[in-house]
Amino acid sequence: MRVKIVGGVAAAALRQQLITEGFPVVTALPTQTVIIDERDDGSVTIPIVDGVDTEFERELVSALAELTGAVVVQRAGGIQRDDQIRIVIPAAPETQLAAQRAVYRAIHTAFPDRRSWWLRSFDMWRSRRSSALPR
Repeated sequence: MRVKIVGGVAAAALRQQLITEGFPVVTALPTQTVIIDERDDGSVTIPIVDGVDTEFERELVSALAELTGAVVVQRAGGIQRDDQIRIVIPAAPETQLAAQRAVYRAIHTAFPDRRSWWLRSFDMWRSRRSSALPR
């Protein structure tokens, strides 16, 4: 699972948090792309989630609704790919933090084994090797 986080301040903080935990955050060939669009012009008062109905979107909407109280799910004319999702939020700091936490929760819930394939392979190799050694 490789994720690409696109956006401003909230996206930068989320990217850094995921990288610190060893999550594969990439700029090319992502498995899932999350676009966080921060609006400071007053046109958005509650978060809007735009994407295709997937497990990741359901987890994101659930977490965002729990943290902010209300969410609008946009369907018509929006993103049509199941590997992309866009969140439009007001530029208020508390909403940015809620969006960061919601995306973080959704990633960890929808994609539980977040380690890269080579780390998983190394763990399998190490467990086989240690079980074959005489005691």
